Amino acid sequence: MGNGYENYPYITTTLLQICNKNLQKLIIEGITLEILEEISQHCPNITHLSLCAYQDVSKSLPKLISSLHHLKVLTLGHH
Repeated sequence: MGNGYENYPYITTTLLQICNKNLQKLIIEGITLEILEEISQHCPNITHLSLCAYQDVSKSLPKLISSLHHLKVLTLGHH
């Protein structure tokens, strides 16, 4: 509590919806399933994507990758 991270997924998903058409490079630490879904739905022009997950998101990755037709570089990490 009090660390400022409680609203992080909401803030990130809102930003993805706002800047989706021009977004080509994205780095997110602390990726969530909700954020992966937003990227899949709203960010079709991403060419470079770097994700660091604190939870298991492996089941959502195939859908994400198949939705990003311009993706050239994908970097995955975990904690």
